[in-house]
Amino acid sequence: MIADAEVPATSQVQALELVLSPERAVQVASEAIRPTRCEWRGCPAELNSWIALQKHLHHHCQQLEASSSQAPFHCQCERCAVRLHDSLSSLLQHITFSHMSRVPLPCPVEGCSEAFTYKQAPTAIPAHLRTDHRFGGSFPTRLPPLRQSRTPKKPPRRALPPLPHDPIPLYTLLLPPVREKHRRAGSTASQTARRGRWKRMSSRAAPPSEASDTDEPESLPFADLDPQASTSYYSEPQNECLEWVAYKAPPEPALQISRPQPMIIPPVREKPPAPSIGYVAFAEKFAQLELAGIIDGTGQWPQDDSERDVEVDARDAKTPGKDKGKGKDKMDTDSPDRAAGPSRARQGGEGG
Repeated sequence: MIADAEVPATSQVQALELVLSPERAVQVASEAIRPTRCEWRGCPAELNSWIALQKHLHHHCQQLEASSSQAPFHCQCERCAVRLHDSLSSLLQHITFSHMSRVPLPCPVEGCSEAFTYKQAPTAIPAHLRTDHRFGGSFPTRLPPLRQSRTPKKPPRRALPPLPHDPIPLYTLLLPPVREKHRRAGSTASQTARRGRWKRMSSRAAPPSEASDTDEPESLPFADLDPQASTSYYSEPQNECLEWVAYKAPPEPALQISRPQPMIIPPVREKPPAPSIGYVAFAEKFAQLELAGIIDGTGQWPQDDSERDVEVDARDAKTPGKDKGKGKDKMDTDSPDRAAGPSRARQGGEGG
């Protein structure tokens, strides 16, 4: 008999040393990835392994129980000879022994095309591994890589490192390391030549001195602080930092002055005028005046005839063309009287 052992879930390991029992070999075969279609009526799902199909069909049965809690329960798998069952447990056993027994279990070895029924798997799979893949005996032997499994690979458990015996200073855990500042690079030859050219172009420029303002000051690197001194400082109990409190900076308000105000959806409706101001009565009276012809729709209040004549005379006085026309008309009206004047006088003399 072969001892039992854990089986990794990946199939990409070459020359893998495994120790399998017959029960474990069947379990590995049921979890090996092999697409299988669900036979439940109206279900288009395609499962990746034998064990996934079994759990999927059991889930269909539980949904059937939730929808109709009263017996009998109807099996909706294709090619089913016994569809009515008096309980959920009877339906689950029917699914396992009647329908899942027809789904073949593949050989767990990668590249092997052999498949076995559910009833033959406990004895046929171990015998197949011994004869065809030369896997057997009381000692572990090398097995070809297995099929990829549906279960993810378990991470290896590693022992935690032992705790240090000496106390660790708090500043070594909380203070970030200080990076060394690089020296500033000096000016290049092209920059120096360009600076001298601008000096020569200026006719009023003073003669260059030894220390000119245009020259870049040389960087003065300082020596690093003594790490031993800082270590000894923080190692003293009175200088040790016991607590660090960090606060998150509040977000700065975004000033968007040019942004338009947010639109209100739906828009605010205008309130109708209050009845106390008499708007309804005024509107009815205005409509009556329009129907009577007193108001012509220009928005002006009707006036008396005398006021209208005064306005017409004032408008005519502003237009000189109309005044000349009026004077000419007046002369024309007076001319017949003037023409008739001598004749009338002559007639009067004759009569005398």
